[in-house]
Amino acid sequence: MARLCTLAALALCALANAALAQEIKVPAKIEGKSGEFLKIPAETSGAVVRWRVIDPGLNLFPMELLRDTKTAVAVALAPGKFRVLAWTSIKDVPTDAVECAVVVTSGPPPGPEPPPEPPDPFVAELRAALAKEASDRPLLAELSKVCLNVSAAARDSEYGDVKAVRDLFAAQVSARIAPKLPHVRGVLVRFLDTKLPTTAVPLTDELRGAISRAFDYLAASLERINP
Repeated sequence: MARLCTLAALALCALANAALAQEIKVPAKIEGKSGEFLKIPAETSGAVVRWRVIDPGLNLFPMELLRDTKTAVAVALAPGKFRVLAWTSIKDVPTDAVECAVVVTSGPPPGPEPPPEPPDPFVAELRAALAKEASDRPLLAELSKVCLNVSAAARDSEYGDVKAVRDLFAAQVSARIAPKLPHVRGVLVRFLDTKLPTTAVPLTDELRGAISRAFDYLAASLERINP
């Protein structure tokens, strides 16, 4: 009789352990597209779920950054089938690991590439002028800074007319650039002559904005041709 009781007790323990081993469930399969974040939920009474990817190519979001470890977040950049294991511990008894298959298919095809920007004739003219210069190319960055300085000055009430702004540009170029980059400087001056008055026209808000934008454009164009 005692032996029968012992056998019964062992059978009950085995059943209890088997029940614990099954107290975590995950979907048999999760499907999604490449590049998508895919959620893998686990059903369990365990407090913390551990996850492990078996097959390379699938990445799990770091679990320590998630509030709930019972849901894993996976992503794959290429199609494939990936196995993920999950397990937990209930009353200090570890469960068996359960497996979820993550099937990733190709994402939507990329959209058409935007058409290339049409070439800027002014930038092409600057490049042609730069090709004629000797060894003064490092000064392009300095010349760009001068243009940005004058752009800011055009919005400053200290400068009351167009001539004052142009004189500032000429003074800074003379002090920091000239006589170097003569061909590039010539292109800039010709551009300004077509965009800005050459006399002491009073600066309105509209004219200040136009002058500032012109010098911003010059600075950006110089940056584009800077090797």
